[in-house]
Amino acid sequence: MSKDPTPVILMVGGAGKRLMPLTEHTPKSLLQVQGKPLLERMLEFLADSGYHDIHLSVNNKCHKLRDHFQDGSKWNLSISYLTEEEPMGTCGALRLLPKRPEQPILVMNGDLITNIDLDKLLKLHADKKALATVCSFKYTATIPYGVVETVDGMLASVAEKPTSQHWINAGIYVLEPAALDLIPPSGPFDMPDMLQLCAAKGGVAVYKMTEDWIDIGCLEEYHRANRDPLPERKVKVRSTT
Repeated sequence: MSKDPTPVILMVGGAGKRLMPLTEHTPKSLLQVQGKPLLERMLEFLADSGYHDIHLSVNNKCHKLRDHFQDGSKWNLSISYLTEEEPMGTCGALRLLPKRPEQPILVMNGDLITNIDLDKLLKLHADKKALATVCSFKYTATIPYGVVETVDGMLASVAEKPTSQHWINAGIYVLEPAALDLIPPSGPFDMPDMLQLCAAKGGVAVYKMTEDWIDIGCLEEYHRANRDPLPERKVKVRSTT
């Protein structure tokens, strides 16, 4: 299998406060999901998908991550570390890239489990000729109460535990090299700010996911990921000709 040269930046510097007490002594990325560290699952997914140029955006207390993943050769990956000495936000760490990329880059939250087709995502990005692309996932929200509707102070209806669907930000992005020029030289800078600037400068495409997606951001989702079947993924076979 040939290697895709697209750089992939994984954001893994978060403190994992919503996963306390599990993250009191263990980085969120090293929490076990069905017997394997969360970030290891992501790296295996990227390797299976043919993406091997990996940059981990980490904080200055990342020694446990470095000790575990080292240079990535165990997974047939090349891993480097973008180390934040102070919080830079979800996009500011991209200024730590060792050189300006010559092609679009993938940026992903590191606490995801997904089987998204990254080749398809990059093709959509190229077809749309956008400055950035954001992935969205259809999320169903349930209100755990009966919702009361009134007309002129009188009861019109009661809907018991209604649901609604929304396309949410899935934490997976494609950025053109020119988008990196929009990052201010210092201070925290978050991805929503980047997307707003890209929308004004060159447009932002949206990839509506049909693939599986799990965000391990809270204890409920963490326990669900350890209980339910995980997304199936396939190894991509790329032509070397």
